[in-house]
Amino acid sequence: MSTEEESAGTPKLAVMISIYHVVIFVLSGTCVLSASETNGLLSSHLTLVYVLAFGAIGGALNASRYVVIAVRHGAYDNRRFLWQTLTPIHGSILAGIGFVVIQGGIVALTPGIDNPKTYKYFLMGVSLSEVRLKPPPLGGQIYL
Repeated sequence: MSTEEESAGTPKLAVMISIYHVVIFVLSGTCVLSASETNGLLSSHLTLVYVLAFGAIGGALNASRYVVIAVRHGAYDNRRFLWQTLTPIHGSILAGIGFVVIQGGIVALTPGIDNPKTYKYFLMGVSLSEVRLKPPPLGGQIYL
């Protein structure tokens, strides 16, 4: 195989990072599906589990989107390894902070919530969209 053919393929680090993101999707999804109120978790703890899992999913979606776009355009940069691995963790942390802020009443959403499930779904949605940490542009040709 020539050097030209090797450079045309997907970088090994990009493949490894993609596998890491898939593992996060699977683990977070499993966490959400297996957590239930019958496991002895209090409602607020269960909601926190959902929020942290959805924050990790949002971070992994954001980082994996960059990997796919960069590989597609032949501009994958190994120096972004830390950003790609830590973004799901940052997403989970930011979602947890958002949960504490809302749960603690620092941000009042409504005067009262009648249905706790509606509140839980709202927090999961906010957690999923919490992460918007974009890496620097790739030479101006790729827009994320």
